[in-house]
Amino acid sequence: MNQHEWILKVFLPSMWYNFREATKGKSMKTSTCIVLFMALVAFTHFAEAKASPARTVTVDTRASAGRMNLRLNGGNGYTPIARLSSGGWGTFIKPMADLHLPIVRTHDTILMDDGVKTVDIHMIFANFRADENNPDNYWFKQTDEYLGRAIKEGSKILFRLGESIEHGLVKYFVHPPEDFAKWARICSHIIDHYNNGWADGFHWNIEYWEIWNEPDVRPGCWTGTDEQFFDLYVTAAKYLKEKHPGIKVGGAAFAGHRSLYEPFLATVAKAGAPLDFFSIHCYTDNCNWLAREMPRQIRELVDKYGFKMSELVLDEWHYFPCSWNGLENDQPYRKKAYEQLASVEAGAFAAAVMIGWQDSPLDIGCYYTTGPDAVGWGLIERSKRELTDSYWCFKAYCDLMRYPDRVKATAQEPLHALAGRDANGRVGVLVSGLRNGHGDITVQLDHAPKNVSLKAVDWNRQLAAAPFKVEGTAVTFNQQGDSAVFLLEFE
Repeated sequence: MNQHEWILKVFLPSMWYNFREATKGKSMKTSTCIVLFMALVAFTHFAEAKASPARTVTVDTRASAGRMNLRLNGGNGYTPIARLSSGGWGTFIKPMADLHLPIVRTHDTILMDDGVKTVDIHMIFANFRADENNPDNYWFKQTDEYLGRAIKEGSKILFRLGESIEHGLVKYFVHPPEDFAKWARICSHIIDHYNNGWADGFHWNIEYWEIWNEPDVRPGCWTGTDEQFFDLYVTAAKYLKEKHPGIKVGGAAFAGHRSLYEPFLATVAKAGAPLDFFSIHCYTDNCNWLAREMPRQIRELVDKYGFKMSELVLDEWHYFPCSWNGLENDQPYRKKAYEQLASVEAGAFAAAVMIGWQDSPLDIGCYYTTGPDAVGWGLIERSKRELTDSYWCFKAYCDLMRYPDRVKATAQEPLHALAGRDANGRVGVLVSGLRNGHGDITVQLDHAPKNVSLKAVDWNRQLAAAPFKVEGTAVTFNQQGDSAVFLLEFE
């Protein structure tokens, strides 16, 4: 590795990986020219971003923009239960509760919580050949505790029926069930436990039940064929809706392989099976596409097959400026990448996307992950047991949801802004500055504000008080760093 490659690898890991791919088989001279060009482009961009001109957000508190969609800041995962009494994990109970997540999806819980037996079908009903009608063959206790903590804090549950991803070389639980009809009956009893009190259960009225996770990720999440999965979905969805007409059943939490969307929708439509919600996943660094174009495209596709009343659910998403190949196969690259995935930049991206979703057909969003993911996707950094910078950006958005009546807010690119009013007339404005460089930001209001406060998330503040200046109807503050998130509150 020459000194130019070293610069890319240390400071620009994503670009370094792309460089390696582009220069395979090339001469040293050619490779050096390519890396110097890439570094020049990147550092020119950084230099230009260091000092951006003043940018403006305009807020008209007299102009109503409807109600906030309060279900876009859901998450995957909740407070781990296995070690709440040791190792400092108990300190995360309050920060997790402080997010006031509107909905929690129960996927990969066993990867976020050491040694627990939660949620997955094989964890709740371990012996598939046992009598599914005998409550003694089910183990609910740890799942009860896990769900109970979220429900206690006011979160709704999106219960994923199926299995967590398997990263081992040998797959044990992500195979097609031996008997689809029996699998559906097992799922029905799980619903009975949580909604109808079966097996010393509850009456939690859990509404959303999702069939499987990422059947297009093979073999990690599904070892069968497309047709086998479609058959499983149709069999289970029909049975569950018949037994529990008040629930919403859907799927299939596709990872993003769009070639399966239409065959799945066509099969479900032809079979007359219910699809109360269509769920997908997306990992990208394209903010405008994720916030606007993608929901519109999926809405049109689902409508095309007659599911115009089906809700759109994006129940895994994350900022992803990385290479999957590099993330999975290159340890130095992986370390840098995971730092970026938990950074202020990742949090500013998340805030900007959720702001955009307010004007999209998306119904529910669930970030991956709000819990302490075992690798590096979480809002809680598991190895250090710390809240990440992206946690504080996510919390800023969650705090804005205390102002549910939207008012008109327009932002000058590359800023993103959302504003709302609470029942007492106080106004909150969220501003996300994503990769737009440091410099002044001015929020122009329709009146002179009173009792103003400003909190910032940037390179040295974690949703902490930040200085600002009020001049007449304008509030001005300074963005420090290439990305930041601000929460402005006033009367």
